[in-house]
Amino acid sequence: MERTTTAGIYKRHAQKCAKTGKAAGAKTKCTCGTSTYLAKVPTGASGRTISRTFHNYDEAKRWRREQMREIDAGADYATQETVGQALDTFAAGLDEGASIAKGRRAYKPSTANSYVISVEKLREALGGDLATTQLRDLTASLVQEVVDELVETVALTPKGFPKVDAKGKPKRLSASTVKNTLMPLRKIATEAMRRRVLRFDPMIGVELPESDEAEREAVTATDAVQLLAVLEDPERAYWAVAFYAGLRRGEISALRWNDVQPLAIRVDESYCHVSLTMTTPKSRAGRRTAVAGDRLVPILDAYRETRGDVSDGDLVFPATGIDWQGKPAPGIALRGDVMTTRARKAWAAAGLTPVGLHEARHTYASLMAAEGVNLHELSGYMGHSSYELTAKRYAHLYDEQLIRASKKLSAAIDRADTSGRIMQLDDSPV
Repeated sequence: MERTTTAGIYKRHAQKCAKTGKAAGAKTKCTCGTSTYLAKVPTGASGRTISRTFHNYDEAKRWRREQMREIDAGADYATQETVGQALDTFAAGLDEGASIAKGRRAYKPSTANSYVISVEKLREALGGDLATTQLRDLTASLVQEVVDELVETVALTPKGFPKVDAKGKPKRLSASTVKNTLMPLRKIATEAMRRRVLRFDPMIGVELPESDEAEREAVTATDAVQLLAVLEDPERAYWAVAFYAGLRRGEISALRWNDVQPLAIRVDESYCHVSLTMTTPKSRAGRRTAVAGDRLVPILDAYRETRGDVSDGDLVFPATGIDWQGKPAPGIALRGDVMTTRARKAWAAAGLTPVGLHEARHTYASLMAAEGVNLHELSGYMGHSSYELTAKRYAHLYDEQLIRASKKLSAAIDRADTSGRIMQLDDSPV
């Protein structure tokens, strides 16, 4: 290498170049014509340096200046933490409650558990190379390798057996599972950028698989009535809360009788189906009073009569002690997945198309929008963390309202215009 006039930047020559020989001096001319420039930056940690090669001298100078500014501002380039170690730290933080979600709050047990599962999947997909890669060297191309590996991974049942399709072929991980599995990697990348270990987000430019699942849609009010009619309690009451109050499954399971009001339901808690404990709602906005349809109260009243002597502080849907397979069901509240499985069996027997609890929640939002409830009000009733989230998911429902309003306005103008012409004819001389 040949020193340049700029400190920390060196000119590199090909091996056969005259400048690389032992006898090469300052006056020796370059014979390779393909020289590059190596820029080095000391990090201050035991003489450790970071370096990068450029084909242009000015680019090398510019990069070195930027790195020096980053280090002066507190960039942690000296760290030797690997991607695997960062994942271990993140997983340990989940167990100890040290990993913090948005708003500086600890993750809910269900979220923490899903992240732990994702970390295990990532460890299998990372392999030795990426797991030992230093965190500061994490790039989009390396993350893409992980995604490609996950896409080819066979999905397993809860008991560890491969899932198969109708033809007996192994199923791969779904697109949503792949995206969710990457969440811990996103978290450690975000934290690394905050600590200035990473300069660029390694998730940008990564091609994720597209979901081939049909988007979950709402059903009509008539369909909701038919779906509820073939159910028995407690399934009928459980699903009625989903259709007519728009609560999430954990919020329904945590519902108490004193939360049920004549035309609304108060949401203060949520039931975690992983830890089998009561916890806070999904977001701060989750604590709310949701408007309920007047059809809901009679359904809940009829269900309460079947429960016998219950107090206002009791759970509306307490655990029965036995799940849908007849096995012991631990916990204090009925699980949403149990209610879904029971309902789908009843709907299949009745020849009805089954839906999920999320579709029921969408149905509630669609009915509210159809009756003129604006997006801001709907956001509060749904318990969304932001108005933007509601607008992104349900703005299309308001296109029909705009069309109807426009037609009403046009009709009013036409009537006024017609009345004006009639008055002109009445006033005209005969």
